[in-house]
Amino acid sequence: MKKIAIKEYKVTNKNVLNAIRYHTTGRENMSLLEKIVYVADIIEPGRKFEGVDTIRQLAYEDIDKCLLYALDRTIVFVISKGKLIHLDTIKARNQLIILKDLE
Repeated sequence: MKKIAIKEYKVTNKNVLNAIRYHTTGRENMSLLEKIVYVADIIEPGRKFEGVDTIRQLAYEDIDKCLLYALDRTIVFVISKGKLIHLDTIKARNQLIILKDLE
């Protein structure tokens, strides 16, 4: 996707390219744009899974709480399928937990 954005659409903005790159895994130190794109992807209208309505509601209330809940749901789903969890997803979740604990 990132290569397509660069080649086909001439996107050069690093924030936009990072949002594209991490839109399914998340990562540590996500920008607001990255968080919004991650959440937008997981709550798009075609998505139907347990917890999606909660994610949609949280998206209007608190982006970090929303992101943490979405990452948790993603991790549970991946585990239920017996698949590998991307390290960026784990790091993103852990950082949000640490930041939450610091508040």
